[in-house]
Amino acid sequence: MRPQDYETQVIGLGPAGLGIVVAADRGHQLKSLLQKGTAFVEGREGLPNFGSGSLEGMTIASNSIGHDFISSIAPGGYFRDVYLKAQREMGARKTCAIPPGEVSKIMRHLAFRLHEIILDEMPLSKIIYGTSVRAIHQLGGEGKRQFKSVAANGREIFSKNMVLSTGAEEEKIDLGVHSDKLILSTDVLTGKALPKIRAQIKANGRAKIVIMGSSHSAFSAAHCLLRKLHDVNLAPGSIEIVRRSNVRLFYESVAEAHADHYKFDPVQDVCPKTGRVYRYSGLREDAKTLYKAIVAQQEPRVQIRNCHGNLDSASTIIQAIGYKARHIPLYDAQGNEISPLRNEQGKVEVDEHARVFDGAHAIIPGVFAIGHGHGIQPTPEIGGEPSAVNHPVDSINIFHGPIGADIVRQIAARRAKIARALHL
Repeated sequence: MRPQDYETQVIGLGPAGLGIVVAADRGHQLKSLLQKGTAFVEGREGLPNFGSGSLEGMTIASNSIGHDFISSIAPGGYFRDVYLKAQREMGARKTCAIPPGEVSKIMRHLAFRLHEIILDEMPLSKIIYGTSVRAIHQLGGEGKRQFKSVAANGREIFSKNMVLSTGAEEEKIDLGVHSDKLILSTDVLTGKALPKIRAQIKANGRAKIVIMGSSHSAFSAAHCLLRKLHDVNLAPGSIEIVRRSNVRLFYESVAEAHADHYKFDPVQDVCPKTGRVYRYSGLREDAKTLYKAIVAQQEPRVQIRNCHGNLDSASTIIQAIGYKARHIPLYDAQGNEISPLRNEQGKVEVDEHARVFDGAHAIIPGVFAIGHGHGIQPTPEIGGEPSAVNHPVDSINIFHGPIGADIVRQIAARRAKIARALHL
């Protein structure tokens, strides 16, 4: 298979990977980015199947209102038709939380429009789907080829820059004798696990579901079970949410939080840019509503515990303790693995400019990461509450906004630097 050369590779064309092109378009840099050659490498097969990433199949409400998912699209740019179509399809829901299925539809529109732009106008760029990257090799130097990605099918792609947008996934923990009861929260939220949960309840004689974790996905999983298991007798205490830390709630403003008699630190827990309380780490929408109902003793079927649940009596155990970045090994020019540094939560560590750290906590030049599992920490420019330690930015409109724009800016700066070096 013939090797291919590009200026930039974007590994993964889900919602975050699309942030690169949306931000470039908004900054009038998309033409330059694509004319120089950008490869979007996606593991999914076929045009209709990419763009939406892990949003596909989710049955819960999203965390944000509809407007947040189109606010970064330039109304007069290359994606003008997508912007107008999303405005029409969303209608009055622009100010309401919308289902992930609606968000994924917008992302697919963006991906298809990108496909058209490349096909019609940008012959040096390409969307390469059905190609799962298994390793990345750093080739060294400031020349034309600085990185090589190697796919499972043996395909080799060369580029000067690498953008990791590989997403994240849950990895099952080992619960020993209870491992057969364990179900990932993702499988609950997509509905995939519901038949198994019903079978487990029937075998156990009663519903006793323990949810490990107190994140948004934990409360969303509980909310999903309450809606979907309408044919199951859920007695008081049938669902236990075992929390490891204090639950935080999102509020649009300090005034809204005060009106709700909610206690928070006015400095550490408030985003200085937007004035929102627990902008990134707080529960929102259905998860928040459920938590408040539990605390007010209006939802007796769900209990919150501060200790380990009784796994022996559990019919089902749901793991909702977070997502880890999908790992792609990275090797230096000598063949030594210098894979991106991952923190205790399994997130790829990056600096404030989305540049990736290696295992020695040094920046890997030319390698950037964006999206779920590749969490940049809140900054004054991006916003977010200072107390959001271990709660990295995880928002599509931020990926399509300042983070995507910063990566595009750095790609242009590296282009100029390499050009100067080659002409010295």
